[in-house]
Amino acid sequence: MKKFFFQYRAVLSLVALLLLVSLVLGVHYDLIPLPLWVERIVPRMTVNVTAAPISTISKPVQIIRTGSIENPKSASVYTEFSGQITEIYVTEGQSVTANQPLFKILHSSEPEGNKKPDTAAMSQDHETNPQAQINYDNLLTEYNRLQKLYEQGAIPRRQVEAAANRLQAAKDNLTDEGSTPTSQSSESTTIPASSSSTTTINAATSGKVLGLSASLGKTVETGQQLMFLDVGELQATIRVEQKDLYSLHPGTPATIEVSEQYVLAQVASIYPEVGENNIPSFRVQINIPNNTGGLLKTGMSVNVRINTAQAETVHTLPMASVFQDNQGLSYIYLVNNGKALRQQIRVGEITGDSIEITSKLPEQILVITSNINNLRDGDNIMVSL
Repeated sequence: MKKFFFQYRAVLSLVALLLLVSLVLGVHYDLIPLPLWVERIVPRMTVNVTAAPISTISKPVQIIRTGSIENPKSASVYTEFSGQITEIYVTEGQSVTANQPLFKILHSSEPEGNKKPDTAAMSQDHETNPQAQINYDNLLTEYNRLQKLYEQGAIPRRQVEAAANRLQAAKDNLTDEGSTPTSQSSESTTIPASSSSTTTINAATSGKVLGLSASLGKTVETGQQLMFLDVGELQATIRVEQKDLYSLHPGTPATIEVSEQYVLAQVASIYPEVGENNIPSFRVQINIPNNTGGLLKTGMSVNVRINTAQAETVHTLPMASVFQDNQGLSYIYLVNNGKALRQQIRVGEITGDSIEITSKLPEQILVITSNINNLRDGDNIMVSL
């Protein structure tokens, strides 16, 4: 054996050197989990930690959207009802504020577009023109669709009235050819009547009265322009969903953020729109009374925060209890039968020394709040509250 080692000592030395270098490189590049072997061979000592339960706070609800800056310069005022002007509360050149009354209109007794389309059954004594019947059925379907959007507040009344007029013309065409339109739907298609015979039109935004075309006693039609307002202020425009309308109204405070600076503003008006796939949305215009140092420019993209009067309950933890890994994922350590249990979580907004937790965690669980940098998953712990 001695002779063997002496004869091959150079080869054995080279093999030993290669093994040593491989071991060092493997540990350095985490190819060999040497620390895990050490931890299994040498048990870690118990770690003293503090722990606390999950807290809850009442958090104000904000609507946060990305919008753009516009300079409307003028805002037209239309009537959504046919009728007669009985009161005019403003004069040419007068300055008005949002929601200030402008006109009062006496509704017509029965506008043509407000009549319920005739959907009686097909007469047995006449034959139906197929093309005319198809046209009528298509217009009836369109009318019912617009009727539902109007009831949701997604479109103005004048669109429903225009559809009703087209439907009435199609019905007259059927009648001229000796037919009575068949009914496609048993649903009522009557446009909801106003609860009052008069309607007051208010200013949607602040401005100066220009182009006043209305006069006392004048009869106006649906969609007719009565005047427009010269709007000197910049506005931010965002879009919201129908569920957000319960928290919004003219005058609601808002904050516009751009380049880490903040400008105070307030909601001026809300208009319904119909987007892609006929999904209703709402356009919110926000007045900017003080453009600090010309910070905001037309066409600029901004972040808008609208402070609602509502609040929600959220779960929070001390900032000291949350840590992140190399991938930016957030974790905490839970107390689990005398051991530290690592748990991945999702986090929200930071408030002071606390951070919002959006993940669902077990109730009445204790979260470790100290020594988290010295902990490993599964370590024995000694907890003091």
